[in-house]
Amino acid sequence: RPPPSPSRCASGRSEVAIQSLPSVPTRIWDHGETVADKVTLRAVLADPSARRPLLAAAGLAVGNTAIMVQPLQNYTTDIMVRAGASDPFFCALLAGLARLAGVCVCVLLVDRVGRRPLLLAGAAGIAGCYLLMALAYARNEPSLLAAGLIALFFCWAGSWAGLVWTVSAELLPDSLRASGMGAILIVFWTLNFAACQEVERVMQALTPQGAMAAFAILSVGAFAYVATCVAETQPEGEAQGGAEQLRGISLHHRRDGHSHGTDSHSGSDSEWDTHVGRGEGAGPTAAKQSGGGAAHRR
Repeated sequence: RPPPSPSRCASGRSEVAIQSLPSVPTRIWDHGETVADKVTLRAVLADPSARRPLLAAAGLAVGNTAIMVQPLQNYTTDIMVRAGASDPFFCALLAGLARLAGVCVCVLLVDRVGRRPLLLAGAAGIAGCYLLMALAYARNEPSLLAAGLIALFFCWAGSWAGLVWTVSAELLPDSLRASGMGAILIVFWTLNFAACQEVERVMQALTPQGAMAAFAILSVGAFAYVATCVAETQPEGEAQGGAEQLRGISLHHRRDGHSHGTDSHSGSDSEWDTHVGRGEGAGPTAAKQSGGGAAHRR
């Protein structure tokens, strides 16, 4: 027999609503038994099976720093001024718009293409942009340098800038996600602070074109790391499974109603199918209309 309709539970009959809770399809009860289980970072590091996702996520944070785009965006105007660009501030504006466009592209493609392909494409694009900038420095072409810098920010914003945190959170198990992400953020911002302090010295020591070539090599290393150590984390199966579960719940209650010959409860059956199976008419008004329609049919 299906549980009471939403309109009946919402009509002030708290006893009926409480009694119907165990029959409502939900995963809250199973989840509640494991909420109290706590896992510390020390215990995770001692367990090889739990240590792998944490190290994989930490590697993404290190790779996001190693590609050096985050530190370089703080020096966009200075780079264009030193390169002799005619309008460095306009180039900085275009770089900001490129970052915005990259984020929009990432939002559109992340669930269609997947996380891992976007990270790989982003690392490859970043490496290519660095090589283009190295060539621009070698030939002393400010316009080519500006194009490479703008494309660099677009590739980074469309992949590594946001996906690193998405993939890291999806790699970590539920019991470790909060503390693990905290540790990864500490690692990233510590390395990023050091990189921001040293980026100018690196460009002076290696020459600008040499530094861009070195950054391209680091980007290739980030590409290799994702290709070999990071798996796809897109929860596509979970979304499909949830939809199938809802359809199965609705079908189950319909079959129960017909198999037990519950013609006297056809209004409740209709209301429950409407609420769970189609997600429509969840409010009391729609439920009453559904019940009234069933009563009229009787």
